[in-house]
Amino acid sequence: ENPLRRKVAAMRIVASKKGDGTIEKELFSPESLKQNGVALTNGRTIIAIAGGMTSGILGLTGLKGGLCYFMYMLLFTAALALKLGWKYQPYFASWNQVCVDGIFGSVTTYILFWTLAYNSVHVF
Repeated sequence: ENPLRRKVAAMRIVASKKGDGTIEKELFSPESLKQNGVALTNGRTIIAIAGGMTSGILGLTGLKGGLCYFMYMLLFTAALALKLGWKYQPYFASWNQVCVDGIFGSVTTYILFWTLAYNSVHVF
């Protein structure tokens, strides 16, 4: 069987009706959507590492340091939304994936680098 045919068969056509009554069709590749989701998760992990080290070096402790994590994630999401032009559909399955997915998965990474940087700079 032709590998190109399998790839085209794996793509998904989504049709939507516009306000003027015309039908708009878009072609989505599940593999591309999955790859974009992985890239989003990797970006959140990198932001958690950089943010944790920043918070630790600045000497933030307690609730201030914890809330900074959510500030970093909010800034990352806002920057991504601006980069996408506020249109998630060509790149992600839902707006929820852009805003929420992977945020809590990077908390432990943030805490690890936050405490590591804090202890390296302020304790030792």
